[in-house]
Amino acid sequence: MNMRRPLGLVAVVAALGFAYLGWTFFKPPEQASGPMPSEPVSLQAPELRPEAGTAAKPGDPQAGEASADAPTAPGAVLESDAGSDAGSDVGSDAGADAGADAGASAETGDALVDPAAGGGEQVFEILPGESVARFEIDEVLRNVPTHVLGRTDQVSGQIALDPADPAAARVGEILVNVRTLATDSEFRDRSIKNKILFTDRYEFVRFTPTAISGLPASLAIGERASFEMTGDLEIIGTVRPASFAGSITWVAPNRIEGSASTTLRYDDFGISIPAARSVNAVEDTVILGLDFVAETR
Repeated sequence: MNMRRPLGLVAVVAALGFAYLGWTFFKPPEQASGPMPSEPVSLQAPELRPEAGTAAKPGDPQAGEASADAPTAPGAVLESDAGSDAGSDVGSDAGADAGADAGASAETGDALVDPAAGGGEQVFEILPGESVARFEIDEVLRNVPTHVLGRTDQVSGQIALDPADPAAARVGEILVNVRTLATDSEFRDRSIKNKILFTDRYEFVRFTPTAISGLPASLAIGERASFEMTGDLEIIGTVRPASFAGSITWVAPNRIEGSASTTLRYDDFGISIPAARSVNAVEDTVILGLDFVAETR
């Protein structure tokens, strides 16, 4: 029996297989599709709330209805008289004399404060180029324990924050363009993008915060505060809950800086690391971190 033809076919198939594997590892990764997008965080309407040390009676209104000719300036405070008939409106004009008791209820005398008068909630935009998203993982490379650090400055997001009430802060969706990740090895970078994160299909890692806790009642310029942020983390199309611990510093009236990180098992997201002859072992967990700089728009 002539075995040359079957052996030849096997050789061709094997060559094609090796060529495909080589291409998937060594092909140039997809480039970033464009500038970083940013999901907007809408500003909340300022709430009128009692000053510290006062307490409103249950059922008392905190703010009344504005009259037809009421000014629209954010510093204007309007309140209905809790003791008056439902149809009567009592308001104060922003230009009224300082002695006018515009912020007091006729029945309780509780003073009301408009947070906009102190600056109010502002939207801070995370700055690509100045901010850094990173991952850290330990491996054994050619029998040498190695700490791998990958970084990108292509990260975006928005933070709605009132320094007078940081506990009410909100954070919009945070995007990281993983097509721009880089370590100290081009070979590793290609493997990460082509065979681990499949960046040709999944350009972004997304984190959608759902809750923030631990922030103080107020924050002054130069002060640092710790927080914990929980939400939904999406990697290669798989969404899992995640919790980040971090800190934030109000650096200037229009600038905040901070960092946050978490440790997770990457196989929870369906991620597997392909075997490589030079890599003896890889840790089961990875650290994800964000060092951010954000300024008001």
